[in-house]
Amino acid sequence: GLADVEERPSVAFTLEALVRSAGHIRDRLSADHWRLIAATSQRFRSDCAAAAADQVFSSDEAVAALGHLAVQISAITGAQVDHMTRDDGWRLLTIGRQLERLGTLARALQVLFSTGAAARDDGFDLILQLFDSTITYRALYQRRLEAAPLIDLLVLEQANPRSLRGVARRLGEQIERLSAPGSHELLHYLPAPHDWPNLDSFCRLDGAGDNAALLLFCERLVVGSRELSDAIGARYFSHASAEFRTVHA
Repeated sequence: GLADVEERPSVAFTLEALVRSAGHIRDRLSADHWRLIAATSQRFRSDCAAAAADQVFSSDEAVAALGHLAVQISAITGAQVDHMTRDDGWRLLTIGRQLERLGTLARALQVLFSTGAAARDDGFDLILQLFDSTITYRALYQRRLEAAPLIDLLVLEQANPRSLRGVARRLGEQIERLSAPGSHELLHYLPAPHDWPNLDSFCRLDGAGDNAALLLFCERLVVGSRELSDAIGARYFSHASAEFRTVHA
C-alpha cells in the first residue's frame, strides 16, 4: 500500500499531492527545489517498484525505501527554510508542519503510554526515535529507562525542538507573527504557557496504573491541533464546495 497513489492514507499518494501542489507554484520555486521535490517522488516509486518486482515483499525493503524518503524530505524542508522569504506564506507553511508534528507526536505518546508499551525496552526506544531524541536522551540519562526523565525531555523541555512544549511554543510564535487581523484568536486552541501541568502531575499514576494527567493532556493537544488546523483553513484559505457551479449569462 505504500506505493498506491489511489489511496489517500498512502505515502505515495501524499508525495503525488506534494508534486501537484509544487507544480501550481512552479514559477515561485527555485529550480533546485522543484527538481528535489520531483526526484523524491520518482525515487520512492522506483524503490517500491524494485521491491515488488519479484512479488515478494519484505519489511526490510519497505524500511529502506522509507529511509531514503526521510532523507529527501529533510532536504525539501531545508530548501524551504533556506530559500523562502519570511512572509505569511512561509509562516503558514511552518505552522502546518508544526501542527502536524504536535498532533502526531501527542497521539503517539498517548498510545504508547496508554497501552503500556512505554514501560518496555522496545517501546521506550520507539518513543525516543519518534521524537528524534535518542541521542539527547542517552547523553543526559544514559540507559535509564524511567518515565520521569522521558516525560521531562519529550513533553516539557522547551530546548528540545521535538518536545511537545517546544513544538507548541514555536507554533504560537509563528501564529503571533501572522500579519492578518485576528491571528491572536487562534492561540486559544493551544494550551497557554501557564496551563501546562508540571512533571509531578504527568508522572502521577491513578488507580489503574495510568498516567492520567499525561493521557488527558495529550488528548487535549490532539484535539486542539485538529481544531486549530480547521480554524486556520477557514480564516486564511477559501474552499470551493462540491456543489460549486459556474453561472453563465
